[in-house]
Amino acid sequence: MKSCEAIIFTAHFTFALIQCVGSSELKLIFTQVLYRHGERTPLSTYPNDPYKEDAWPNGFKQLTVEGCRQQYELGNFLRRKYSKLLSKSYKSHEIYVRSTNTSRTLASAACNLAGLYRNFQPEPNPIHTVPEEEDFVLLRTGLPCPGYDLAFKKDSRKVFSKIDKANEDFFKFVSKMSGIRDASTKNIGRLVGALEREIRNNFIMPDWIFAVWWDPTMGKYRTVYEMLYDINSVRQLTKFNSKKKARYQSGFLIGTLMKNMKRKVDNFKKESKKMNMYSTHDGTVMSLMYALGIGNDINPPVGSCIMFDLYKNSHTDRFYVEIQFRNDTKERPISLILPK
Repeated sequence: MKSCEAIIFTAHFTFALIQCVGSSELKLIFTQVLYRHGERTPLSTYPNDPYKEDAWPNGFKQLTVEGCRQQYELGNFLRRKYSKLLSKSYKSHEIYVRSTNTSRTLASAACNLAGLYRNFQPEPNPIHTVPEEEDFVLLRTGLPCPGYDLAFKKDSRKVFSKIDKANEDFFKFVSKMSGIRDASTKNIGRLVGALEREIRNNFIMPDWIFAVWWDPTMGKYRTVYEMLYDINSVRQLTKFNSKKKARYQSGFLIGTLMKNMKRKVDNFKKESKKMNMYSTHDGTVMSLMYALGIGNDINPPVGSCIMFDLYKNSHTDRFYVEIQFRNDTKERPISLILPK
């Protein structure tokens, strides 16, 4: 934990200094880009769902055509942003691409590269991955971690029980209609994930999804789907919305990002690598942001992207880091300032 704190302090210190240096004096020499995959099909569904896996052309857990388009557009954006850093054509010594070992993230990386390099012709294995059980860098959230499990259990018990108690009749209704046994805050994730994507893809939904129900939290009537969506957002945020929980999930990732920058700083004249690209999940992006103290209580949208840009002062031997975030709707990225 101490090493994690030191890493975060260093990142904040260097970023703060960049505000005091004229942009004309800085040269971008390296960047690390980490993004959430594009739009996907549901991970699974709920018992009474009229739409099963065969309703989706490629089945569950897959990148959609829209998801590929989103990543292609993100690749176009990265090309414009880093046009002076990267060669126009793909060169393996300039860019390293890493993905978690899932179809949707691997496909997202391929679509992104197609946008980044307009005439991209894949070479053998340009996208690197490792088995999930060995991935401690991008670390699929949810893998066993006793320290995290204890912290999450402590936080979620209080938050979830309050929601469940206030919505007892609502959850009984959801259980009856969905077929989920004892529906509650902790077990509606797959239900909401399926509903969200079915609605987005214009599927004809069962009437109960849009039935009106009293929401005790908002103090007004809302649809069942609206209530489920918001409750599930709280469930998802509770996984990461403290530095302690987020650092358990993102400690290796932060350490890797820092080591990559240090390697470039120590060997900037010889080190040819200009970009490291990471194709990941919402939990990876969210836990990283909370670990750095810049979480915004919003689940990162598909195609959202964090960029860590490393600059060198052309007049000195000093290096600086700028962190930016781009969501799925804004062309211009937002600069992020880490808290003291």
